[in-house]
Amino acid sequence: MAGGGGPAHSRPRGQRSWPRRLLPRRQRSRRLSALVRALEGCGSDALWVGDRLVTPVDEEVGSNYLTRGPQTGRPFGPVLLLTVAAAATSRVRLNTSTLSTVYYEPPHLARQLTTLDVLGDGRLGVGARLGWMKQEYGSARNADWHRRGKMLDDTLALLQAW
Repeated sequence: MAGGGGPAHSRPRGQRSWPRRLLPRRQRSRRLSALVRALEGCGSDALWVGDRLVTPVDEEVGSNYLTRGPQTGRPFGPVLLLTVAAAATSRVRLNTSTLSTVYYEPPHLARQLTTLDVLGDGRLGVGARLGWMKQEYGSARNADWHRRGKMLDDTLALLQAW
């Protein structure tokens, strides 16, 4: 789905991640629903969604690509995208491969994920990430890069307790 999720070949057979190019920026819900139903109908076992707010919008990726300032590609939100997929499917697992917890207030994230898991009949799997891009922390929430490990630990503890 939008926001990356990694190349499809990195997933076990029968599972799909959706590169941004498959879903244009202005996609209608019914077309997205049709796509996930078709993937489920073709035997996909799982759908994977990545999460990135700050990302290069061009092909020029290198160690200094954010020196031009934060770039956003208007990716879809992973929780809402998986909610549409949950409503359109009945069998496939719904997964985040790299949920960027720094973007969310922990109680709000816990509520969103719990709602999705309930509406999806327990099909949600969550992979969270610490992050590697210092600029992303400052751009997303003005978060302290040096506290990112503690922030992730606190968020994961709240999610498990929720």
